Amino acid sequence: MGRELTESFDILLEGNRQELEALYNRPSDSSKDTIGSGASDSDSPLRERAEIRRFDKDELAKIDAADWLDHYYPGEWKYDVKDRKREGNELVVLCRFELPGYGIRRTQFGMAEIERTNSPHQNTEREAEETAYRQAIDNALRWCIRML
Repeated sequence: MGRELTESFDILLEGNRQELEALYNRPSDSSKDTIGSGASDSDSPLRERAEIRRFDKDELAKIDAADWLDHYYPGEWKYDVKDRKREGNELVVLCRFELPGYGIRRTQFGMAEIERTNSPHQNTEREAEETAYRQAIDNALRWCIRML
């Protein structure tokens, strides 16, 4: 019975992911808040999907997602954090990733645990949350890369 529930949950998650992709992958006029190291849509002609690099998933596990993207798509990618939410000791982000020259947009959630601090200093807690924020973005970008 547990396997049936897991499969049903996976189907539900996939449906929700596809709906989110459809919502967030629509072109927007305002890209001023976009963060990344990519060129704008008008900087490079649309490339064929066949040019997307195939890779071993173990390769991505060895380096940060941004470093991987800078290595294989230097200056061609960008991302935008659409939502950020703290739930207990977890930080969740909704990240939209783009390779404009390839016509690719992906949207994924990323999560990271906020490390507990033994110090009552507010800066330490804030630093722990910012570290988790960067880790959550890395997690979301990794999911986006896996969907290339």
